[in-house]
Amino acid sequence: MTRFCTVFTLVAALACASCEKQRTFTAPESVKVTLPERKGGQNLTVTTPDGQSMQVAGNAAGVPLPADFPSELAYPDAKVVAALTGKQAMDVSFSTADSAQKVLDYYEEKLTAVGWEIKFSSHTATGGLVAAAKGKDQRACSVTASQQACKTTVAVSLTDRAK
Repeated sequence: MTRFCTVFTLVAALACASCEKQRTFTAPESVKVTLPERKGGQNLTVTTPDGQSMQVAGNAAGVPLPADFPSELAYPDAKVVAALTGKQAMDVSFSTADSAQKVLDYYEEKLTAVGWEIKFSSHTATGGLVAAAKGKDQRACSVTASQQACKTTVAVSLTDRAK
């Protein structure tokens, strides 16, 4: 995962380059980087040989939510700005106009309602963290929210140790 993030950082600069059509670059260790043509910005997709994938939004539409991301972990009416999927973990970042407090309250209530056990919760004036587990700690979820001037960034990390 560290190597994947390092390669992603090195090739993320490619997202700023303008492309006339879709281009796929092969970076070190056979990591593929795809930049499709998009008006108003481009989405960057990075895929490793072992199936890990990352998408980062480069336009107002955002990126699609991963197909196997649990519906109870998606924040309503938020834009998905990044998604990272791997064999045992998934990280999705959302952007919303809601306050960080509203986001964290939503996740505490929603996770509890669908069978997750809240293990830790911390709130500040501009953000916080909620950590939960499900199924004898085989699945773990953490939600962080950070509020800036006019938006809140939400990061949801899901780990499934049974896989």
